[in-house]
Amino acid sequence: MKKEFAVLSVFFALLVACGDETTIETVTRAGMDVVASAEDLPECTEENEGEYAFVKDAEETRICVGGKWKPAAAPDAGDVSFSCKTEELKDKSGLKIVCNGDSIGVVLNGVNGADGKPGEDGKPGENGKPGEDGKPGESGNDGAPGTSCSITARSDTAVVIACGDSTITIDLKVSQPQDTAKVDSEQVSIFRDSIVGYAQKGPFLKGSTVYLYELSDGQSLKPVGAPLTGMVLRDDGYFRFPARSFASQYALVVVEGKYRNEVKDSVSDNPVRLNALVDLSNRDSVNVNVLTHLEYERVHHLVTREKYTMEKAKQKAQQEILKRFHIELDSVPSAEDMNIFGSTDADAALLAMSMLLQGDSSSLRLSVLLNEMSNAISKTGEWTGAVADSVLAGLADWAMNEIFEHAFWLIDGDYYAYSRLELLRQRVLKLGLSNAVPDFEKHFRRFFSVVSGLGICGSDSVSVGAVKHVPNRFVESYYASDYTNISSTRVRFICKENDGVKNWQMASDIEKDTMSFGHEYAEGDVRNGKVNADLVYVYEDDNWRWGTEIDSLVGMKGCVSFRRDTVAYAIGMGWYICKNHYWRVASNIEMDTATWGHNYSEGDVRNGRINTTLTYVYQAGNWRQGTELDSLLVKAGGTACITNGDTSTVKYNDVYYVCTPQTSGNVIRKWVVAPDIYNDTYEARGECNAEGIYSDGSLFNGRVNTTKMYVCDDGKFRQAESIEIFGGKGCTTYKRDEYYVLNKDQNGNKQYSFYKCTVDGWVFTLDTLNKDEITDSRDGKTYKTTGIKNQLWMAENLDFDYKVKPLDSDSVIYGSYTNSGCDTCGHYYTWAAAMDSAGVFSTNALRCGYERACYAKPPVRGICPEGWHLPSGDEWNTLLNAVGGEFGAGPLLKSLHDWKNDGNGSDSYAFTALPAGYRHRDDGRFYDVGGGAYFWSSTEHVFTNSDTKAYAKCISVSYRGSDRVVLLSDNKASALSVRCLKDPD
Repeated sequence: MKKEFAVLSVFFALLVACGDETTIETVTRAGMDVVASAEDLPECTEENEGEYAFVKDAEETRICVGGKWKPAAAPDAGDVSFSCKTEELKDKSGLKIVCNGDSIGVVLNGVNGADGKPGEDGKPGENGKPGEDGKPGESGNDGAPGTSCSITARSDTAVVIACGDSTITIDLKVSQPQDTAKVDSEQVSIFRDSIVGYAQKGPFLKGSTVYLYELSDGQSLKPVGAPLTGMVLRDDGYFRFPARSFASQYALVVVEGKYRNEVKDSVSDNPVRLNALVDLSNRDSVNVNVLTHLEYERVHHLVTREKYTMEKAKQKAQQEILKRFHIELDSVPSAEDMNIFGSTDADAALLAMSMLLQGDSSSLRLSVLLNEMSNAISKTGEWTGAVADSVLAGLADWAMNEIFEHAFWLIDGDYYAYSRLELLRQRVLKLGLSNAVPDFEKHFRRFFSVVSGLGICGSDSVSVGAVKHVPNRFVESYYASDYTNISSTRVRFICKENDGVKNWQMASDIEKDTMSFGHEYAEGDVRNGKVNADLVYVYEDDNWRWGTEIDSLVGMKGCVSFRRDTVAYAIGMGWYICKNHYWRVASNIEMDTATWGHNYSEGDVRNGRINTTLTYVYQAGNWRQGTELDSLLVKAGGTACITNGDTSTVKYNDVYYVCTPQTSGNVIRKWVVAPDIYNDTYEARGECNAEGIYSDGSLFNGRVNTTKMYVCDDGKFRQAESIEIFGGKGCTTYKRDEYYVLNKDQNGNKQYSFYKCTVDGWVFTLDTLNKDEITDSRDGKTYKTTGIKNQLWMAENLDFDYKVKPLDSDSVIYGSYTNSGCDTCGHYYTWAAAMDSAGVFSTNALRCGYERACYAKPPVRGICPEGWHLPSGDEWNTLLNAVGGEFGAGPLLKSLHDWKNDGNGSDSYAFTALPAGYRHRDDGRFYDVGGGAYFWSSTEHVFTNSDTKAYAKCISVSYRGSDRVVLLSDNKASALSVRCLKDPD
């Protein structure tokens, strides 16, 4: 339930007499300048920053801040509004004015002195204002009662009183009578140049309101006059009041506003109000914080009810509050001297209290908590009972979470775990108000240690090494009804010492589960945990260590050193082996070969002890897993698979096997089917060596794979290469450097050249096999030929006289030309003549010629003899690739003579390319005779439609440069040489 506190305005007594002459008197003790209007305010500068002034016509207080005079309102009275009434004095002499239960002044009835009784021997008359001094023996008339006074109007800020025809207004904002105030011996008047301080929960934000109330004395602590109103000037909570005089050294400072939450590093959602009672006798600074607020009601009670001095009351209240938070300090300064950004142990305690009270609460809940605690301790200094225990345990619960839980920070893309307590420290540092944070953590730890019920780690009652549970049921996160109770978190705490500091830490499972087990156990004994009963622990080397469920299930108990490599059966789980202090599932070989021993010979074979279908082989002094083939081949007279690469000498199901390596423990060395070459060549094949029956390079088919062929080479059988298979002869070490004409190459093409057996296999040579002559049946002329790989070429230029007149178009040019001056160069042909576009000898190039695109499909016989054809562009490229390529073929194809400028070739392939030149299409003259050889192909130049009509591909062999041979294009009307190529078989 929210406890609201209304800060009452401070007033001084106003005593008014009403009669014929009514005096209106307003008394203010506000400690500030009073001006008639805002125009009368002095200029707001740095010199008068923070000073106050009261503006009469606006009836408000203003403060100089940032170069401007700004309104500084009195504190909100909360839900309490002023209600005033009058009460007649007992002697009927006037009225008492009562507002909200407090008397704020007395108005006396007056009398008319004109009717006074005669004075006796010159004494004043009764019942009224004194009459004139009577002379002896003279009498006066009786005086009539004066006119009574009454309240005619009232509001929250003023009361109007009428006495007869006169009225008086009492300003409730600036004056309140104190007819019961008493001044004790401590009251002194003081002057202060300024009063400064820090408003802290976390630091109050700049602009928060600060009120300074002067108190009447050190016994009643009643406010006197209106408060000085100021504000927090910086975001570190700093405030300042200007110089002024005080009739009393006692004051109340009230701060109201939002603050920076040091726990969450955020601004509070609502404002809070904190109080501080202070004796200004020997100080000009006062900090307002949670401790000054908590002590307020207790100090007020001790002073006003139990007659303590302010100093003694504050000392007692602070000790009582710190004790409730289980804080012990060597020296306790006044609360108003403590600073959460300070460096002393007291400052650390204040920061710890401030954080504990804040926790995860909102500012509204914090206000309620502070007021409830302050009120609860006001009379006795103690806060006890179920509610208090629950609240404090909640604070301890939060503190424990901050200490023992972790937060995760994202740094450079990676998450790092930090104690949430460290995060609190970093948030305080982040406020930037101090270079260091005092050691608040130790007060955190002490608070939760006591409240949770753990006790102080390292004290006489809690020794280092003690493991305990949290017995306080209100500490919900870690509570356990007893030590072995399975709470939601199963958290237990152990008292440990690190670097000389003793603190509670979360106990590990082994620490909390083996607590009090003792050491009266045998090696390998097993017990379940005290808290985590499903966890298992093993006694080894005089101490407890982690175990597993298997330790409980295996009949011989824990896996300890003397049980190493022992295989045992775990009930309901299977076979396990003791390795490195832990039982693990035993492999087949571990459980099957257990107890066999080592009295065996290399290569012995046995079936498993438990898995009788599994086979094991004894090798290198130990058992390893084998395969069924080990047993089968041994039974057939062979051996187990022992050495990598060994080949079985016996066969199973007509198949031989080879022994594989065992590269790791997971790879079983085993017999596998031998490669085809072994199965195909083993048995009845004779010896493979230089004198063997296969040393001549002969090929044979496989025994098992009859479609594969093999050859004997360097003492071993190997699979034959495709060129060997097509050629019908193996190129082996026994036939190195021999020449042989292959039947076909690896692609099945018939060969016309010799091949040489080299380390790289059969390699085409410069030697030409086929150098026969052919006869052209059309005119009886003969031509030499030359075989180059799978092509058979005419070794001379065609010399057939092709004279066919144009048939249907002058654009098609036919004919041959012989007047170049080269007697051995044969005839020159236009492309139309070379293609036989007239269709004299074939029809697939019919009407191909100049200005005609025909796209003839090769092979095109053209003008060549029967059985021969005009080579295509691709076939020319095949030739070039066979004899050195574009940059190497020239010297090998060119003739030994007739080339000018030392351009003769080696004619290595007997192709005998002559430098016949060509006949130009325009002037009919011959060019480049002696300098180049040009041969038509049957392939047109395809680029644009006009190119295809006018140009065809040709081969150019030049004497220039590197003797480059290229396939280029020439005009179909030009006349070039022709070489014919043998048709495919």
